[in-house]
Amino acid sequence: MPARAAPAEGESSPSERLLFGGPMRYDSGFVRHEETTAQAGLWAVARQIPGMLRLAWVLAWRADRAALAGVVLAEVGRAGAAALSLVAVNAALGHLFASAGPAGALRAVLPAVLVAGAAAGAGAVLAAVSSWGADRLSPRIQRTATVTLLERSQRVELASMEDPEFNRLLESARFGINSVHRLTTESVAVLSTLLSMAATGGVLLTLSPVLLPLLVLIAAPARGARPSPPGGGATR
Repeated sequence: MPARAAPAEGESSPSERLLFGGPMRYDSGFVRHEETTAQAGLWAVARQIPGMLRLAWVLAWRADRAALAGVVLAEVGRAGAAALSLVAVNAALGHLFASAGPAGALRAVLPAVLVAGAAAGAGAVLAAVSSWGADRLSPRIQRTATVTLLERSQRVELASMEDPEFNRLLESARFGINSVHRLTTESVAVLSTLLSMAATGGVLLTLSPVLLPLLVLIAAPARGARPSPPGGGATR
């Protein structure tokens, strides 16, 4: 007996048409936002970064101020260590090219190499501190968000619980809370990137302003067409 071809993406199977009259879809609030990330462009994501950082800051401030301070200070320290390492490497290269012989080059380069190594070690330690703080913040932020949702949900009228649209919004909020741990990780990554770029840009601006546009070109993501997800929706 020949095998039956599978239905194409977006089409319903014979069983779905027989039982449900068409393709099955999750009737949940979060389904409306399923493809938002896949379809978002560069500038749409960039516009959301300040709001994301602000929300993460508010939740982290409520959850654990000590861990938040530890993460921020660790990331600032990492950026400073990276800048110091760049300055030390530049000094080492300058001494290396300016020295007349191997012995003189080694003596001139050694202090800068030691400074660069110390900065790299400090950066690794601070990265561990930042990771520890983020891991401590993540579950506490999730708990804070859950408590906030419950506190606000209990203020609504009981009749709202019978409203399908309100239940979809509530379900979307619950789905967001389950994913809030990613907010912590992504916010720390964005903060680390911004501070590192600021520190690197400051060093390059001090060395030669001509190098600063190169940093922008390197950091700018390539603008390519983002492929849309197959099927255009979540069919089940």
